[in-house]
Amino acid sequence: MVATTPRRPRPETRRRSDSFLLVFVLDRTGSMSQCLSSTVAGFNEFLHAQQREKAGSAAMSLVQFDQHGDEPVCQVRYTATPLSAVADLGSRRNPYLPRGTTPLFDAVGQTIAATDAEAGDYDHVLFIIQTDGLENASREYTQRMVFEMVGERRRRGWDFVFLGADIDAYELGESLNVPVANTMGYGSAKQTQAAFAGLSRSTTRYRRTEGRSRGATDALPEAPSAPPATPGPDWRGRPAGLSAR
Repeated sequence: MVATTPRRPRPETRRRSDSFLLVFVLDRTGSMSQCLSSTVAGFNEFLHAQQREKAGSAAMSLVQFDQHGDEPVCQVRYTATPLSAVADLGSRRNPYLPRGTTPLFDAVGQTIAATDAEAGDYDHVLFIIQTDGLENASREYTQRMVFEMVGERRRRGWDFVFLGADIDAYELGESLNVPVANTMGYGSAKQTQAAFAGLSRSTTRYRRTEGRSRGATDALPEAPSAPPATPGPDWRGRPAGLSAR
């Protein structure tokens, strides 16, 4: 009888990389016209950096929002599309024309609801909200509804980032249940491209750490390192008691 050396058990196969869904809710209301070129340039720099990044496979859902006549609030440009297939902002395949008013709650609420159908196919969802104005036109969703929707998705493991231009980004981001560490305020006139560059660095770190950074933003040198005084509990009916993840 020939003795044989027993084979070592094969190590458990390890997943080569995580998959990421980057959801971008981009303001295209009329006031964004004052920073149109810098927004286009900043977004495209962010897109190109993420297209080059090799950590994990990534797809993008891109929604532009405004309230303009009877047109839908959300203009969906891409839904869970591989990054390599996403065209530059401002191009013929991905136009960007600021106009209209700011249905922020509707835009975020509708996009969260639509993302539910895709989220299960990815290991990580990073949901990015950018705006330069306060809510003034929503008809379907309230602040409280969005706050609770964001909280529920965070409990499922989604991560949220809020970029606010020329507004109190920390107050508005908190009202949407976005963690302070994932909020960035900036001045549209001078800081737009720097803000998108910071977002890109944070997103790259998020992908390289398999989501462990939770999308925390890289603060701008001119931006406050801590939020201003906590808003009162009556801020637009903001509910209490939902803790940050």
